[in-house]
Amino acid sequence: MMAASSFPARRADRPLLLACLLGATAAVALALWLRPDPRGFGTHEQLGLLPCGFKRVTGLPCPTCGMTTSFALLARGRLAAAADVQPFGAFLFLATIGAGLLSAAELFARYPFLDRLAAVRWRWFGPLLAACFFLAWGWACARAAGIVG
Repeated sequence: MMAASSFPARRADRPLLLACLLGATAAVALALWLRPDPRGFGTHEQLGLLPCGFKRVTGLPCPTCGMTTSFALLARGRLAAAADVQPFGAFLFLATIGAGLLSAAELFARYPFLDRLAAVRWRWFGPLLAACFFLAWGWACARAAGIVG
């Protein structure tokens, strides 16, 4: 049973919603600022981060290789390229946009985002998300090996 809503968002929920909105906005702004690396990975190096150690040691992409590049591509509207580089990164970017918009909707437009979220049955979500993550890693490995893409 859902708890009764009080609109606008309950005072206790406002910091969480605002943090979600600001975090999503910062992620999208950063993705717009970064230039997607044409290799399909390594965009994170523009932030002063080291190249992927997993890739250096094994020759294979790590499970998150291409995520930053995927974000930067999708921020420019290049959905097909973003999904080709790292499908899970494309999904996460879209989820980030969705979370930001829904947080703004609850904060400013009285949409009961948190109440609706609480009503979802989450038991299946974690395993499904993990499966998609590992399938995307498999895609990235196949892409790096020249099997696809």
